[in-house]
Amino acid sequence: MPNYKTHDRIGLVATAALCVPLCAVEVSQQQFPYNTVQLSIGILFGTYFLSPDLDTRSRIYYRWGILRFLWYPYQRYVKHRSWISHSGPISGTIRFLYLYCILVGMSFFVRGEGIPIPIPLYLGILLADTLHTITDKINR
Repeated sequence: MPNYKTHDRIGLVATAALCVPLCAVEVSQQQFPYNTVQLSIGILFGTYFLSPDLDTRSRIYYRWGILRFLWYPYQRYVKHRSWISHSGPISGTIRFLYLYCILVGMSFFVRGEGIPIPIPLYLGILLADTLHTITDKINR
């Protein structure tokens, strides 16, 4: 089974392999690469902070530092390697929405309004989650 270092490397390689060419295309069209930057951040955030391994007390869980308490309910109710935690886009969406609901709640409390979902960021998180799940299945 791949460890966190393997998943981290895969996330870095995927970011470079996908986002460098996309960035070049956007720049060649004389656009600032907003979408590519958001996609890159999504892949890296999905790899380093929203990994399927948040369902255990893993390296990913401890990366959250003082905010890891946010993931206590998730760990309590989601079994390791269940379809909720390790199913590619579905599990990535579940964790994204879990965190997004917390952020929207805080935003309403502080600002009185919600926050939009940047689609490229969301897609990057789904890609990172899917790569993690595929890697786990290949290396069983």
